[in-house]
Amino acid sequence: MALYVNHFSIDPYVEQKLQEEILAVSRRIASRQLKLIKDQVNKASYFQIRLVLAKYGGS
Repeated sequence: MALYVNHFSIDPYVEQKLQEEILAVSRRIASRQLKLIKDQVNKASYFQIRLVLAKYGGS
């Protein structure tokens, strides 16, 4: 849903601050590999990382 429906909100699943942190780490390490991101954002689950990358990872 997060990947294909533009108006789908992931906010109930991932708080805004955590979304920003996941995106910042992904951009800083220039990777979308879940394990690399998870290693730096321990409080995020793999599910949350996947949601954020699906929703905003291409931007």
